Amino acid sequence: MLHPMELELSFHILSLMVQRDLLHLPRGHYCQPNGIILNWTRRKFVLITNHNPLTTILGQKQKVPSIAAARLQRWALLLFAYKYLKITVPEEVSSAEGRKVNLTQLTALPVTSKELARETKKDLLLSKVFRYTMQGWPPTVGSDLLPFFRKRVEISIEDGCLLWGIRAIIPSSLQDQLLDELHVSHIGIVKMKALARQYMWWPKIDAAIEQQARSCQACQVTGKLPPWVTPRSWNWPSKPFQRIHVDFTGPFMGHMFLLIIDAYLKWLEVYRMSSTTTERTIDVF
Repeated sequence: MLHPMELELSFHILSLMVQRDLLHLPRGHYCQPNGIILNWTRRKFVLITNHNPLTTILGQKQKVPSIAAARLQRWALLLFAYKYLKITVPEEVSSAEGRKVNLTQLTALPVTSKELARETKKDLLLSKVFRYTMQGWPPTVGSDLLPFFRKRVEISIEDGCLLWGIRAIIPSSLQDQLLDELHVSHIGIVKMKALARQYMWWPKIDAAIEQQARSCQACQVTGKLPPWVTPRSWNWPSKPFQRIHVDFTGPFMGHMFLLIIDAYLKWLEVYRMSSTTTERTIDVF
């Protein structure tokens, strides 16, 4: 069964396909967004899923309930313009397809699945996560396991490796190596994060990527500079006290002071303040 977030992504991708008009797509094109497989020829395509609730939403001959969410109604309206064949596959077939996706993700990493599995078993933290994933999680865990505990329903094991969704969970011994791989082309923080989110995860990975990029001199030199803004000065006042500048300073000798400077005469007035509240500041003026 698809996770709600995966179902959301699948429908989003499907909506984009419909909006682009399937007439312009090549005949027999395939797509597999998280368990939904599409094979269309012009305005006809095949939809394969193991998610039974989808049969109500995507059924061609079934009406969408009037109390259904507006989002579901929009999806149904988009699909009404197309003819498709809906096929429900057994759970074991879907599991095999999911395993192919997981193995594909693992082979895309710069380390082998055997190396990843070996280091996962050696890691003190991930070895606990591995055991809890296999045997069941306790009701409460320590702070070090809390990031994994919050994702426990999305963590799986494939070929001895831990995965969060389709992203491999990287043990601490391999994190520096994979950070170097992400940073080898000096693509910047944003692109490094986007690439990592396709293949790997560990707690505080975003902070590690930011630190890696900011500590690189080449990235700082070649990075995009902020847009140039022409300096603009204040217009010179035409008479005294036409414009004043006000600010607080302190504490000094146990007191706060209100400074008032006239922009024309540079006249300075200082008031010792027992309180910096709005009411007390108004009283000074």
